[in-house]
Amino acid sequence: MCKYHKYAKNKPELRTALWIVYGKKDAYTDSPIEYRELEVDHIIPQALFKNKEELYETLDSLEVSRDFEKDCLENYLPTKRGSNKKKGKSLNAVPYGLSLAENNVEAIEKEMQKYKKKGDIVTEATKTAILCDTYDNKELACDIILQEKGEFDNIKIKEYSYLRSKKRVSLKALLPTKQKPHAYCWFEFKSLKMRDCIIAVDEKEILENLFFSNGIYDQLNKRRFITGNEDGYVVSLGNCIFPLAEIEIRELCELIDEFSAECLKEYDKIDEFNNGILKNKKNEAILCQISLADYKKLMSFANSSSKSLGCNVYEDSIKVYKKAETLDINAEYHAIIHARCVKETVAIPTRIELCLDSCYLNEENIVSFDDYWNPKIAREWLIKKFFIACEKQKKDIINFILKKRENFTIDYRFPEEKYQKIREYSTVDELRNTVQKLQTFYASRKGGYLIFFKEEQDKILDFLKLILRCTKDYNYFSYIDHNLDLSNKLKCEIDDKMQVLDAIRIMQKDVNNYRTYRSAEVIFRCCIDVLNKGKTEFNFSNMEESKKYIQNYIEEYNNRILIEKYLAMIEK
Repeated sequence: MCKYHKYAKNKPELRTALWIVYGKKDAYTDSPIEYRELEVDHIIPQALFKNKEELYETLDSLEVSRDFEKDCLENYLPTKRGSNKKKGKSLNAVPYGLSLAENNVEAIEKEMQKYKKKGDIVTEATKTAILCDTYDNKELACDIILQEKGEFDNIKIKEYSYLRSKKRVSLKALLPTKQKPHAYCWFEFKSLKMRDCIIAVDEKEILENLFFSNGIYDQLNKRRFITGNEDGYVVSLGNCIFPLAEIEIRELCELIDEFSAECLKEYDKIDEFNNGILKNKKNEAILCQISLADYKKLMSFANSSSKSLGCNVYEDSIKVYKKAETLDINAEYHAIIHARCVKETVAIPTRIELCLDSCYLNEENIVSFDDYWNPKIAREWLIKKFFIACEKQKKDIINFILKKRENFTIDYRFPEEKYQKIREYSTVDELRNTVQKLQTFYASRKGGYLIFFKEEQDKILDFLKLILRCTKDYNYFSYIDHNLDLSNKLKCEIDDKMQVLDAIRIMQKDVNNYRTYRSAEVIFRCCIDVLNKGKTEFNFSNMEESKKYIQNYIEEYNNRILIEKYLAMIEK
């Protein structure tokens, strides 16, 4: 007869008995454990039982019988995730743990007997309902009945490229990649009302609603997907509307902020790879536009030049091969360029867009990601090699037939690229252009309800002070006073630079925790006025100092431009 007391560790009576007998504390750290934090630890790690030779060696060294059971009271201790993970496969705490578990076997079995007494379900449920006087207690009771953990696990899942969880909220996502540049995410909640529901959010909603007012926790309803206040919040995600407790709302916002940072990094990598070139809905980079008439002329002369150019020309596409002498359809290639009609108000299209097919690995794996051209290289080949070769051939044929000199030039245009990020600047003119873009950007934020922390506004005021210190030959006092109300701050008329600087320092002592984008726009407008009308002299040190003050504003601008660009591509 086995001398060990075998029980499955997921039995609710076992979990509760362990929790009660050990004083609702972690057996290893003696720290308090909430029931939903409880984990049942195998003192001798489960992994050892998969290898008999290693197991027997360990049991012999511990002077424990070789018939020791993996799932028995003698091998169980209550712990929480942190200390359980820290212990891992280590055997240092095993002698202490085995001794402690053995001493408590009788008490645990006695405690378990209390829960095995059969009773009327209605009576017992009524008792439970009376005890569940708070929403949190109801959720705890549900965790016990359904034998669920009160927290999510951060276990990697192959189907998802991103997974983060808090105690009550979990976020799984597919991050955008160069091959598949679209993001999707799914939310799960431990909330009793949302349990077993999965909320799916598509890319458009992610960009429009989730990546907005990130980092704001003192006014959660400033986020686009949250309404309500401290008395009760309602969340709108994936065409679902549901209430959440404030603690769950905060966890949700923290997860979204972490996800947005990772997601925007990936979008930025894709944008850099594409050299900032806009894409269409088919994920094809738009290289250039030409007229339909020019395209027909181009195709009529392109075939005879295809050998020298290393490409095959079809009715609506151009395939560029790695080796010019190899034009076999199954040979390795650099790019496929498609002709797409431009949507116009007229019934018959008059212009064509030449678009680079997105990189992919086909079944034969005849093209790798490293060999496939990015849009910048494809555009250069198209304009500097393909167009020129076709123009030259047409010109030679016309001159031969008509015996006169005529030029054939393809009229190509680049699509409007209004989503341009701010790059590094090194001159006063480049700085002026940067500040102008920032001022225009923040002026366009509707209603001034987007908010950021006071520390960031202090930096922009430091930026204004730097520009003032480096500017001569311009009386800017009245303009800045009018926009920033400096006279009121200083309680006197402003008529020299030192007074302006003193008044700005007083502004920086304001106790407000955050400011609106509208107030940032006004300060940038003052900076532009000084840069445009004054004589500003920046040395290298001044230029580097200025970057420190407005770097976060530039990052915010670039992120919003990136979001607007991808939204435009979704809607195009």
